[in-house]
Amino acid sequence: AKPFFEIESVSLLSGFLCKLMKSFKFCILDEHNNRIRKKRNQRMERITSYINDHCSEPVRLLEIAKTEGLTVTYISHLFKDYYGINFQNYLNNLRFEKAMTLILNTNLSQMEIAMSSGFSDAKYLSGIIKKRLECSLTEYRKKNIRDENCENIKESHRLLEYKYGDEEGLGIVKEYLGNVR
Repeated sequence: AKPFFEIESVSLLSGFLCKLMKSFKFCILDEHNNRIRKKRNQRMERITSYINDHCSEPVRLLEIAKTEGLTVTYISHLFKDYYGINFQNYLNNLRFEKAMTLILNTNLSQMEIAMSSGFSDAKYLSGIIKKRLECSLTEYRKKNIRDENCENIKESHRLLEYKYGDEEGLGIVKEYLGNVR
């Protein structure tokens, strides 16, 4: 290895962290605000855990609000602040993920998939599939045929991995730091 490689690496990493801290808003929380944030995080963990466990069933924001002793409006804002999306989109994303698992791993009909994943009907699921995948359920299944080992044949879903050498890695970090200034 190059002499002083470790020291140069730590120096570049420190510069990188400094640039990150300058680029993003952050604040150091005092004990009171830290407790408030911790309480909020625990509340959101309870709420999302409930939603994750019951996403195949009808989940109503009003029920969650009553359980938490909050208003629907407050929880709506909490969701938007915490996840960047509203409650219904969060719930639909969970249901869509479950539906995708069923689409790729079963031969269930669209109606059966809709009911099993919590969607109100097959037509609603069909609309979401068309919007997100730009094809029908049947077309998507055909594009993503699996072999008997349940490995997806489609290569475009696999990630490529590349390991950089020491010098090459340092060069990339130096180049990035030079472009950020």
